[in-house]
Parts: sequence; structure tokens; C-alpha cells
Amino acid sequence: PLEVGSHEYRVFLAASENHLAAEKPLVLYAAGAPTASLALTVLDESTGRPLEGATVFAFPHVGTTDASGQATLSLSEAQGELRIAAKDHEAQHLQLVVSGNAELTVRLKYQPRERDDDGSLSKRPAGRR
Repeated sequence: PLEVGSHEYRVFLAASENHLAAEKPLVLYAAGAPTASLALTVLDESTGRPLEGATVFAFPHVGTTDASGQATLSLSEAQGELRIAAKDHEAQHLQLVVSGNAELTVRLKYQPRERDDDGSLSKRPAGRR
């Protein structure tokens, strides 16, 4: 698509020997050319240590922090929500207004997950039943 925004298409899949014909929606989002840079540092709230592997997301841009807890997103000037999530930490959702290059440090609260009886991770934070 040439225009910035959300574009919906219909995809038609022909029938084959092993599959039925199908029609599915396909939604693409075309972002404007990046005009700003957001440098993020993600730290553990209590220890101050960098969190490697944290996901930083400002639709449609996504990044992952390195060993020093840093990630950089190239963004279009706009506003929206910034989401930061890391394993065993409480995610943060921040309102974001991008009007130029910026730096941001985010501290995430440690919140380990319980394990269910079968050893798999529970959907509950540790200590809550």
C-alpha cells in the first residue's frame, strides 16, 4: 500500500487434493517513514540491572533489548502506546508522543510466575492463588 494506515485484503486459497478452498482476511499496516529515534534502557526496578531480551513495542515497531538493556526504535512522529515486557517482570504500558529523538529509561518490577503441578508456567503471578 502507498498510503499510511491499515489496509484489508481478501486472500483466496484454491482447493487442492488435500485442502478445501478458503477465503481469509489479510490486514497490512503501512507505517510512515521513520522520522525519530527512541532509545530505551530497560532495568530491573529493585536491582537496577539491565534486562536483556525485554520486548519494546510501539505499533507497528518492535525491538528487543541487548545485554545492556538497550533497544532503539525508529518511529514515525505520532502518538500511541509503548509496551515494555520482560520475562518474570510486570509489563508497563506508557502513552507515547513522538516529536523527535528521545531517550527513556524504564524500570520493571520483578514478578516471577508460579509453576503449575505439571511444571508448566502458571498464568498467575507467584504468591497469588
